Amino acid sequence: MRIFFTIIVFFSIGLTNAYAQFKIFGKVENDRGELLIGASVLLKNNRDRILDFSISDRDGKYQIPFDEADSVILEISYIGYKKIKKAVFVDASREIDVKMVEDVVELDEVKLRAPPIIDFGDTINYSVNAFKSQQDRVIADVLRKLPGISVDGDGRVSYMGEPIEKYYIDGLDLLEGRYNLANNNLPADAVSDVQILENHQPIRIYDSLVFSNKTSLNIKLNKNVTLTGSGKLGGGLSPALWEANVSPMLFNKKQQVIASFQSNNTGNNLERELQSFRSSSLNFGQKDYLLEVQSINQPPFNEKFWLDNQSHLGSINYLRKVNEKWEIKGNINYLNAGKVLNGSTETQIFTPNDSIQLSENKRNEFNSNVIKGALFLEKNISSSYYKQSISINSTVDNKFGSLNLTNQSDFNQDLDQSHLWIRNDILAIKKVFNSLITFKSSSNYIKNSELLSVNPAVFPNVIGNTPIAIQHLNKDILDTKNKMSMSKKFGRLLVNPEMGFNLSSEDLHSEINAENESEESSDSLRSNDLSLINLSSYINIKTEYAYKKWILTFKLPLFYRNFWIKGNDLATQENSYTRLNLEPEFNAHYKFNNFWKANFNAAIKNEFGNANRIHSGYILRAYRNLLRFETPLEEIQSQTIGGNIQYRNPIKAFFWSFRYRYGLMNSNIQESYSYSQQGASIVNSLEDEINSTRQMVSMDISKYFNSIKTTFFVNSTAMQMRSPRILNGSTSDIENNNFNYSFGARGTLTSIVEYDYSFRQDFFFNEINEVRANFLRRDMHELLLDVFVTESQYFGVQFQANNNFISDENTGFNQFLNVSYNYIFNKIGLDLTFECRNLLNNQNYISVFADANIYVLNQFQMRPRQFLLSAQFSLGKFD
Repeated sequence: MRIFFTIIVFFSIGLTNAYAQFKIFGKVENDRGELLIGASVLLKNNRDRILDFSISDRDGKYQIPFDEADSVILEISYIGYKKIKKAVFVDASREIDVKMVEDVVELDEVKLRAPPIIDFGDTINYSVNAFKSQQDRVIADVLRKLPGISVDGDGRVSYMGEPIEKYYIDGLDLLEGRYNLANNNLPADAVSDVQILENHQPIRIYDSLVFSNKTSLNIKLNKNVTLTGSGKLGGGLSPALWEANVSPMLFNKKQQVIASFQSNNTGNNLERELQSFRSSSLNFGQKDYLLEVQSINQPPFNEKFWLDNQSHLGSINYLRKVNEKWEIKGNINYLNAGKVLNGSTETQIFTPNDSIQLSENKRNEFNSNVIKGALFLEKNISSSYYKQSISINSTVDNKFGSLNLTNQSDFNQDLDQSHLWIRNDILAIKKVFNSLITFKSSSNYIKNSELLSVNPAVFPNVIGNTPIAIQHLNKDILDTKNKMSMSKKFGRLLVNPEMGFNLSSEDLHSEINAENESEESSDSLRSNDLSLINLSSYINIKTEYAYKKWILTFKLPLFYRNFWIKGNDLATQENSYTRLNLEPEFNAHYKFNNFWKANFNAAIKNEFGNANRIHSGYILRAYRNLLRFETPLEEIQSQTIGGNIQYRNPIKAFFWSFRYRYGLMNSNIQESYSYSQQGASIVNSLEDEINSTRQMVSMDISKYFNSIKTTFFVNSTAMQMRSPRILNGSTSDIENNNFNYSFGARGTLTSIVEYDYSFRQDFFFNEINEVRANFLRRDMHELLLDVFVTESQYFGVQFQANNNFISDENTGFNQFLNVSYNYIFNKIGLDLTFECRNLLNNQNYISVFADANIYVLNQFQMRPRQFLLSAQFSLGKFD
């Protein structure tokens, strides 16, 4: 606890010495008294250096904080008006109103353009037309070009290195985090602006009361857009290829609709279309399966080069504003996704005294059927808030794996899995007198069923001498989390007392059976029948203090937890636990000016294991992996500190962020790994106090140059993890180090050439008892090039080059090339594309993968050379 006392004292001293004694404020209007929205107000020193800035808001008002008395220059500019410069001596807060005079120019000689990026305080506005190229068809194509914004390979959108919290379309949250459906199908021509909402508080009753450091994104449509959407139809060879996508959309003041019907076998992964990136829903739909089929690591680049799939998707999303207070929305989705993976792996397992080699040829066939849907009712007004949602996710997965080991028998793995998740969430906030009363409840029911068959069986000492081993596993979870709080403000201090209780129940039943053996006949070492019940209650005092440039938040929750374990052999274990945990959390936010801001946080958390970590009988996780955790309930305490500093200058279109995080984890359980010479592993657990550490540092830089319409970016991340592990009976200290950096540019090379180039280099090395094992390096180049022959015709090139090294030895160089010819029919909004994919017809991709004490060299079979003719069109015409 001394760390928290030190932190609070440190920030208290900083708070008492905070500046921001003055501010310059006022309004901007023209000589007719009309308010000017979006006027740029710069604060400069006598050397013409920008100290701070502001943009006039919807009321024409601006405000700039000022640290100390000095002579400064106030510069005000607005398109179509004469620039104004005023010399000002500031020794106290001053109100300076500005009247601007129109600047008369010859329009045939001077072409006025709005700046590509405008800052409206906590809102940054990107003009889509300033960044969009002729070949950009959907809004995702434009988002990748915006400085400060990045889009990951799975579609996740981040701003200044942090994922966005909400994704709005004209201010409405239709998709609840599943925004790939919009990004990949909403025509770029339908969008006027992309808006970043900094410090966004989505709950209106909390606005100006509860600080938020989250960022959201708003897609602002053109005024004339109602019916829109996109479509694509295509076919090719060989084998026979098809691709179909019809995604109509409707947007008006009362309702929004996005529907999508897609099918393809061309490598387009439709599972990403339904992926949710909202932090509050990240866990929903994650199946938490325990069993698996031994597979091959998939390539870390564009799936269209390698994914052998057959996928079908149907999705309907609807939102309706009932009135000014209430809105309802719902969605229903179906996905059938099948894929085939072929390749081989060379696995090297390091132990303190040995190194085990394993060669496997693998083929996997996966098929998944998903039905998911949700219904929402929401009221979001300044005096109250209510939201209730009911969600359901039902999945059936069928997985098959065959593999061949050198000098051993062929192995077949069949795995059938089903997952059902039903969830109900309620959040209600009401103003009572001068306080806010909040009630929140979340209830879940989860059922997983898994059946794994392995032929031949690998572990005769556990399973017996049988040709086939069958693992049955069923898990049921029922939990509810409920809390109530009150928020009241006393001047600059917000006090938020809270109390709640959580109840969860887990039932785990598993059996390992030999061929022709009934489930009931297996012995206790091969079966588990247990339940884990957790009842916890807590009280929490949250305080938030805002003073000038500081916002300090402190939470002090006290948890009283009870656990009961029933079933299995508990003779050597406790069957009930009681824990009292204090889990303080501190956050400090400091805004230096409109360019710079920083955030610091520290927290202590306690986590406890689930039923997957307390079974005394063996579980056959995969054909050569066996698990047994015959230890007490796992307890992990984590202590984390971290922070970030950000610089954003929309005037110069320059964005920079730096983040650091350090974590210390203490656990009462240590895992023990026993490896045979054939690579089979048995994982047991031992009751032992262990410590592990993790730290991460990352940086993101991006800059847009309007003169050449190009965005340059640089990203870098370094991670280090240290933890002990028992390997073949010997305790080993393992240190894993990861480092990567990337850089690139996206924009216009000449008037007829558009390009997108990126380079990424990854490094990995680990140490076992301070002895370095192999050093891994991966280089990745990617180039997208569009060359326009005429205004309606262009050639496209997509080039990918990968190089892999183990201890400076080149283990594989891979090159892949796609080329296309595109013809644009602007009048009817139709694009015709003829593609040749994998023109070089490279059959294999070689890569390296590392984790703790294991290295894997993968050889993955790629899609062959293929030809595809497709037509892409917009469902709507935009001026």
